[in-house]
Amino acid sequence: MAYIGNSPALDETVSSSQIVDLTVATADIAADAITGAKIADDAIDSEHYTDASIDEGHIADNAVTLAKMAGLARGKIIYGDASGDPAALALGTDNHVLTVNGSDINWEAATSPAITTSSNADSTDNTVVLYNGSGATSVDSSGNLTFDGSALVVGGTNPSITIGDAGEEDTKLVFDGNAQDYYIGLDDTDDDFKIGLGSAVGTTPHIVIDETGAVTKPLQPAFVAGISAAQTNVTGDSTSVQIAYNNEVVDRNGDYDAGTYTFIAPVDGFYMFSFSINIDHIEDMTYGTVWIHTSNLGVDLLFGNFYPIRRQSAENDVYISGAHCCYMDANDEAKAYCNVTHESSNKTIDLANGTFSGCLLS
Repeated sequence: MAYIGNSPALDETVSSSQIVDLTVATADIAADAITGAKIADDAIDSEHYTDASIDEGHIADNAVTLAKMAGLARGKIIYGDASGDPAALALGTDNHVLTVNGSDINWEAATSPAITTSSNADSTDNTVVLYNGSGATSVDSSGNLTFDGSALVVGGTNPSITIGDAGEEDTKLVFDGNAQDYYIGLDDTDDDFKIGLGSAVGTTPHIVIDETGAVTKPLQPAFVAGISAAQTNVTGDSTSVQIAYNNEVVDRNGDYDAGTYTFIAPVDGFYMFSFSINIDHIEDMTYGTVWIHTSNLGVDLLFGNFYPIRRQSAENDVYISGAHCCYMDANDEAKAYCNVTHESSNKTIDLANGTFSGCLLS
C-alpha cells in the first residue's frame, strides 16, 4: 500500500488529521457508532424522522398544547367513537341537549322539563337559568321572575332574603289564593308594616305595625255606643227593659246595630263587653239588676238594693258600670238590660247617660 508522506506504524491509530476531507463514506461508519453527543444541537429536522416513528413514549406529558392540535370547528366536541378513536361531534341545533345512550353521546331535542336561559329583554342583567317543567317559568321584559315550583329554599349560613333596594316604593309578599289574596308588606305611604287582604299594600289592612312598635288592627270587631235621649218611666215594677244605646260612636267591621241596640258576633271567639248606665229616681227598698245578655250566657253585673249606693241629688240616681268577658259563637247577639223593682211598684225609673262597648279579644 502506498502512502503519501510518512506511513503509519502498524500499531498506530489514524487521527482525524490524517483523513482527507469528505473521504469517509456511510459504509465506513459502523452501525450505532454515532451517539447523541456527536450530533449538533438543532441539527435534526422533521425531514430526518421516519414516518410514524414518533409514538407516545417520545412525547412528554402535557407537551401538546392547544396550538399544536388540529383546528376544530366552533362548537364541536371531541369524544371517543365506537372504534376507540377520537372523533368530533358536530354542533347541536337550538334547544337540543347532549344525551348519553349508554354507549355514545349525541344531541337530541330537549323535552319537558327543559333547562334554558332567560334574561330581561331590555338589559343583559338579570340573566337566570330556568328549569321549566310546564312552560310557566319565565322572566318577562321587566325582569320579573315567575317560579313554577312547589318549594323555594334559601339555605347556607345565615340565609337571608332582602326585598327592596331602599327606593321610595311599596315592597311586599303576596299570597295568591283561590278565593282570597293576602299581602305582607311595607307601605311607603306611611312607612308602616302591614298585613292585609288583597295584593295592593295599604288596601284593607288587618294588622298595622308602625315604627314605634305600636300594633293596631283596623278591622278588629269593636264598637262604642251611647244614649242620645233618656228612656223615661221604663221600669220600676220589675219590668225588664233593654237599654237603648242608640248613638253609635265607633263600629269597626259594622257589627253593632244602633237600631236594635245589639252587637252581633262576626266570628267565634272571646269578646270583652263593658257598659255604664245612670238610673234615676232611686227610693228606699229599690232593688234591681243590670246585666249583659248573650245567646250563650246572661251575666249579672249588679244585683241588689240600689238605694245605699245612690247619689243624694234631686234625682236620687245611681251610676252603674261593669265589664265581662264572654265566649260567643258567630251570629250570637249581645245586649244590655236593666230591671228595677220600686217599693211603690210604679214605673218611675229613667235610664240615661251611659255607654255600651265591646271588642273581640281572640
